[in-house]
Amino acid sequence: MKIMETPYHKDSFHVSYSEYKKWKECQRKYKLDVIDQLDEFNGNEHTDFGTCVHEFCQDMLANKLNESILMVDWYDRFQEMSNKSDHFINMSKKERELWADQGFSIVEAFSKKRKDWEHLHFIKAEYELFTDISQEICGNIFDDRKLLNESVENERYGKAPRFKGFIDVLMKDDDGNHYIIDLKTATKPWNEYKFNDEIINAQLKLYKHFYHIQEKVLYKNIKTWYYVMPRTNTNTYYQVIKKEYTPASIKKELKDLSLFFSQTYDAKQFWPNLGSWLCNYCQYVGTSNCKEMRRK
Repeated sequence: MKIMETPYHKDSFHVSYSEYKKWKECQRKYKLDVIDQLDEFNGNEHTDFGTCVHEFCQDMLANKLNESILMVDWYDRFQEMSNKSDHFINMSKKERELWADQGFSIVEAFSKKRKDWEHLHFIKAEYELFTDISQEICGNIFDDRKLLNESVENERYGKAPRFKGFIDVLMKDDDGNHYIIDLKTATKPWNEYKFNDEIINAQLKLYKHFYHIQEKVLYKNIKTWYYVMPRTNTNTYYQVIKKEYTPASIKKELKDLSLFFSQTYDAKQFWPNLGSWLCNYCQYVGTSNCKEMRRK
């Protein structure tokens, strides 16, 4: 089966971080999920809760909420979401109340923490990145004096493929610095491993680069933060992780992105990620789609 035949590639050849992430985690799973379209995951209580918290925090930053009645607004929002979610409808009343209370602790902490950002001006929530991926993506575009400003035609695929993504929160200060903030809900706080995980950090590296291309902003003026919101930790309901990515580290990520394109179009075999702990959570392991691997 050729990848070009899938609906995903018919009209607009583009890739998102989530698809690239799947490939980095396991080429076999990428093929089964994206090319063969076997992925039947349709969300769960964690994704529904995360979306609800994300949108509520974004509305706070956009001044769409009256924070003097923050508690009322949050519980109304949570009830509206949980009444529509199959995952929450099947919960007991006590469980739903626990999730709602944990959510309020998160948004209340966000409301207080954002006062530290009064020097920042809110630009947009869900800012869309949709920009060409240069055929010379690993060339000398990392020189701050030379910004890529033309659409590059790709001889092999016609129009250049595009990177697509959504920045959760985009802000700016008076010194011309732009802040890309990615909101993450989590069951528990991130540890050092999560802070430095190569695949997790790939997201903000790519967002920083393609924002630099799309808006013609210098690398040095783009700040990247993760704002993590742990649900079950009573000591802290937020972690602000300010990441500094060098041009060299971004260039390395873009080389991996180039490999993704060449591999997904040229390879006839998508190898499983041998020995990965992720196999313990993969629906394909031990089935006819991935006989080589076994859960530990």
